[in-house]
Amino acid sequence: MSAMENMAIVRRVVDALNKGDVSILDEVCSVDFAYHNPIGPDMDREGLKKAQAMMSMAFPDRHIVVADMFAAEDRVATRATVRATHRGELWGVPPTGKEMAFSSFIIDRFKGDKIVEEWQMTDFLGLMRQLGIVKLPQ
Repeated sequence: MSAMENMAIVRRVVDALNKGDVSILDEVCSVDFAYHNPIGPDMDREGLKKAQAMMSMAFPDRHIVVADMFAAEDRVATRATVRATHRGELWGVPPTGKEMAFSSFIIDRFKGDKIVEEWQMTDFLGLMRQLGIVKLPQ
């Protein structure tokens, strides 16, 4: 697969997640897919599907806006902003109705036409501040 074809696959994932459709992950992620996130344990494809479904329930109007996307060899790097309204429980926090915006940086590694590994760095501190879970000192 070319770098452009890999970027097209990542854009399909973004489009599907914007519609709340996590089934795209079955199509584009390999069976031995590994997801790496610094705040929790690594996940397989099913774990990522559950995490994305949880985010879709908490933020049913979630919209991922891709700001930058670059590809080289077998990797695609994406910088995105997620905008959403908190309308469902998340991490024990009941819906607040607040509009949220937080950034995410993702690197996907491909083997053939499948994503085999993903590293994601999301501004969860910013999200937790907006939810009222974390307050920074003044």
